[in-house]
Amino acid sequence: DARAAAEHILAMARLGCAVVDIGGQSTRPGHTAISHEEEWRRIRPTLELLRAMRGEGIPLPLISVDTYYPEVAQAALEHGADIINDVTGFAHPDMRRIAAEYGAGCVIMHSGDITGCGDPVSAVREFFARRVEQCVNDGIDRRCICLDCGIGFGKTREQEVELLRRMGECRVEGLPLLAAASRKRVIAHMMGIDLPPHERDEATHATHLTAVKAGADMVRVHDAEGACASLKIE
Repeated sequence: DARAAAEHILAMARLGCAVVDIGGQSTRPGHTAISHEEEWRRIRPTLELLRAMRGEGIPLPLISVDTYYPEVAQAALEHGADIINDVTGFAHPDMRRIAAEYGAGCVIMHSGDITGCGDPVSAVREFFARRVEQCVNDGIDRRCICLDCGIGFGKTREQEVELLRRMGECRVEGLPLLAAASRKRVIAHMMGIDLPPHERDEATHATHLTAVKAGADMVRVHDAEGACASLKIE
């Protein structure tokens, strides 16, 4: 429901959220992919409504679209999205071309299996260095790039904990870092209790505070109210 989504986004803006991430499908490992046509069909009504609200002067957070499809990325940017959040780390040359053409913000997530690597921080940092260079060479403004270590993607739980605790060491070229562990399995692992995802919010906030103290600049969450409160206290 586009209207309900827009109201939720307005509520998040009042809480102080700077960015809202919109997605048309799950991107967690093992998910069943849908076509780019279906993904766009799902998110288009919300983006059209948000564009109309902006046209009326209603203040909104920056709008991020979570997609790895170039077709969806381009359509979303044409409909007023500000940022593309790509779980494949802008591996597709068309994603880099489109982002450069529209001057879009880019969330580059570490993708790839590093479960056999000794030091996950070094592996992630080396990936970021290569991909940032590639993106800049393809015309993306370095100032538009944010880095996501890819918690929950191609890593052991122990590696994920290490990345969260050493988040700042993953930084390359002074670029901002995003911590995105909300409700993920690593939270249950750290708790030692396999709670369902919706019961992991309090532990998520504690985990993200650890990441922020370690150097993260932003957090991506489900429970925006709790996250904003915990970060203000910190």
